[in-house]
Amino acid sequence: MSAARPAVAAPPERPCTVAEIKRFLAEALPAREGASPRAEAAALLAFVLDTERSVFVADSNRTVSDEVCERLRRLVERRRAGEPLQYLTGSAPFLDLTLAVGPGAFVPRPETEGLALHAERLLPAGPAPTIVDLCAGVGPVAIYLARRRPRARLVALEAEEKATALLRQNAARYEVALEVVVGDAFAPATMARLPAADLITANPPYIPSAVIPNLPPEVRDWEAASALDGGPDGLRFYPRIAELAVGYLRPGGAVIVEIGEGQAGAVKRILGAVGEVAVGQDLAGRDRYVWARREEVAT
Repeated sequence: MSAARPAVAAPPERPCTVAEIKRFLAEALPAREGASPRAEAAALLAFVLDTERSVFVADSNRTVSDEVCERLRRLVERRRAGEPLQYLTGSAPFLDLTLAVGPGAFVPRPETEGLALHAERLLPAGPAPTIVDLCAGVGPVAIYLARRRPRARLVALEAEEKATALLRQNAARYEVALEVVVGDAFAPATMARLPAADLITANPPYIPSAVIPNLPPEVRDWEAASALDGGPDGLRFYPRIAELAVGYLRPGGAVIVEIGEGQAGAVKRILGAVGEVAVGQDLAGRDRYVWARREEVAT
């Protein structure tokens, strides 16, 4: 049994200022790999004040209410217990979007921004392509592409009910027309609802099953396992995506997927069934995206 977690210190005496709250948050928020306590403090303070994060820098002498202090204390307790920051604030940034997220739904990652940008470059020149987004989650890729190509037909497919509800909420917020399909992408009844496509995108689960127990607690214990677990080698879904791409892509159409570390070679071989294959890197220089284009029909 794990040791009891130290209690969260009380915020400063009321009334207190933003500067005092900043000091409290800096001491109370845990240091985590890849996370900045200062950035998390700014996000929490902006959330409870319903203002921009710039207040964290610009309004140090602003006095905050007892209610704000108490809300911050409760949020810090939840964060120290491992709950993801994005679940606390109810939102996550993605390129030029701010997306609603919540417990049980996969939180959009910066790496997937690259998937959306590469996908946009793969779209045909015509004004109204058909795009199918598999494993759509709360909608980052689908909504980004729908905003970039307003006349596109965009079908977003997601199996998890919690994620689907947030997907619809995000689409409504940005006033984009998505056809949301709920179900297993590879079940015959679901596949029958998918159209022929110019582009298929997917950020499937790709973490090997044996790695899941070693993930950070805020991922392992809070996000849906079905959005993480890619089977014994992390590659479970890629052959199925390739099969779907072969059956549904129009000539000249493309499929693009996000991958995990060390998976580029295997996924290249799998998507070779579709057509010519290429690999793209994320901002850290790691192989992160693989895409394939179906050959045009000779005339």
